[in-house]
Amino acid sequence: MKRALALVVAAMLLALMLPLSTVSAQGTHDPGNGHGDKITVCHNIDHHPVTISKKARPAHKRHGDTLGACAGGTVKPPKPSSPAVCRFHAGTSASYSGATNASALSATGPIHFSWTVATGVVSTTGGFWHEMAPPPPAASVTYLNNVTAGTVSAAGAVTLSFVRTIPNDYSFGFTGTLAGSVLSGKADGTFFTATGTSTCNSGHTGDQVRIAGGLWRNEGEP
Repeated sequence: MKRALALVVAAMLLALMLPLSTVSAQGTHDPGNGHGDKITVCHNIDHHPVTISKKARPAHKRHGDTLGACAGGTVKPPKPSSPAVCRFHAGTSASYSGATNASALSATGPIHFSWTVATGVVSTTGGFWHEMAPPPPAASVTYLNNVTAGTVSAAGAVTLSFVRTIPNDYSFGFTGTLAGSVLSGKADGTFFTATGTSTCNSGHTGDQVRIAGGLWRNEGEP
């Protein structure tokens, strides 16, 4: 009788210990210690899903991030764009000795300058007018006139400041207009004109920017 009672007690103890061992075994696969400790949240700012630890969930919730994948698909943050920059370049020009092109031609030469569309400020880097006087085919001297300041308005009004360093020191200005591909006005008080190309880089392929009274397609990504 005592032996049977002992067997019953042992069976009862074994039954009580079995759930504890099962719980202990399950504890080794706790979601916080294995593959189950990761969840997906949708970033509130850029609407982009990310996988995070469950422990990080409270912090993300405070930021406004929501649980699960983003509704409506993923929207990645936009790429930063460069400021829209335009350039004018002419392989030659015509500078006259008087107020109109009826005066004698006094000089020719290439001209180049660029500006930021948003501000209209002309860059002081890379701008020039290489003034060849008298005009070829006569034996001429090339005067290197560098752009030191200037503005280009949305309507096409242009002001440029030049400083000459070779073959002598001299400073003068240009005021006029850029209409499409034609630059014209007064350089150092006399009539000046140049026909070239105007190109713009807006920072995004396919965009268009309005410059100098016309619509110009950009050159593409910088």
